[in-house]
Amino acid sequence: VPVMRDGKVVYVLTAVLEPAAFQELLVAQELPREWVTGLVDGEGRLIARVPPTNTGTLASPDYLEKTRGGAREGWYRGKTLERADTYTAFLRSDFSYALNAAGM
Repeated sequence: VPVMRDGKVVYVLTAVLEPAAFQELLVAQELPREWVTGLVDGEGRLIARVPPTNTGTLASPDYLEKTRGGAREGWYRGKTLERADTYTAFLRSDFSYALNAAGM
C-alpha cells in the first residue's frame, strides 16, 4: 500500500498473506455447491476459488475477456473453467481499481 505525502509516495507498506487464507474465507461462506466464486489478481490469475483450483491458474477465457475493459464492476453471461454456462458478477476492490485507473 503506498503511503502518500504531498502527492508523492514516501513509503510502501506490505504484508505477506498465503493464498490458503483467502481460500479459507471463501469456503467459510458456505455457498451452494453448484456456485463458483473466486479471487483473481490483476493479471487474471486465481488466488483462491470454490470449487478449488491451483493457485496461479488463469481465470476462464470468458472472465478474462469480459473483465479487461477496465470497469470497476459488472456482470456477463459466460463459461466457467469447467465450461459451465453461468451469469458472472465481478467487482474490483476500490484500491486496485484506483491503481488501474492511474495506470499503475
